[in-house]
Amino acid sequence: MEVNPLYFAITDTNGTRHTVVLAADEKQSDTVDLAPGENVSGTVTVKGPFHRSTSPSRMGSAAM
Repeated sequence: MEVNPLYFAITDTNGTRHTVVLAADEKQSDTVDLAPGENVSGTVTVKGPFHRSTSPSRMGSAAM
């Protein structure tokens, strides 16, 4: 599975979609190819005010 910060967006509780801002955090997730059972962690930064969900969503085996 290819993981790329450009593939992420956050939709807030009002339905507003926030797209990724690249190079905004030194812990930004790298672009990687994951084998089954592998995972990656990192930061995905978006622009605009919103509140974090109490349960982060998961996409495939990539835990962001």
